[in-house]
Amino acid sequence: MRAYYRANRDKWKKYNRDALARMTDEQRTAFEERQRQLYRQYYEAHREKVIQRTSKYNNSHRETLKVYRAKWYQENKREIAAKRRRHYHAVVKPRQQKSKETSEFVTISQAAEILGAKHRTFREWVYQGRIAAIRTPGGRYLLRRADIEDIQTNISHIPEKIRKALGLLEKRGES
Repeated sequence: MRAYYRANRDKWKKYNRDALARMTDEQRTAFEERQRQLYRQYYEAHREKVIQRTSKYNNSHRETLKVYRAKWYQENKREIAAKRRRHYHAVVKPRQQKSKETSEFVTISQAAEILGAKHRTFREWVYQGRIAAIRTPGGRYLLRRADIEDIQTNISHIPEKIRKALGLLEKRGES
């Protein structure tokens, strides 16, 4: 019977379609439920075999997809890179800039830039502990933005020797 069915598969499919078309809604629902029961019974009876077959198919299918994706990626590499760049400049970079501007903390170089101080001297003073900073687990130093703004507003109260060492006199003269 199985060989006959395989040989005449198209004929059987047409026969089944026609038979379904002639059924009423209740008959079709009952037929579909019966089919589901048969599938469940088959699965329960041959569970191990079904699992083995599907995993075998999935593994081979996975390899085929892997090859296809690699080929597709190679063909579309330029477009993908262009989309990533556009996204970075349109979305990511503005978001980073906004968060930097509103952040409570600044890096040493940002603080030196805000004050117009010599970066090297300012960094050395932070390392020595003369200027209050927080060290992150990654080894970076962060300074509170409020502290830097206080220094900026009260620059005239800082002794001239310290202003000179930090390079703040040039900044004051320009302002």
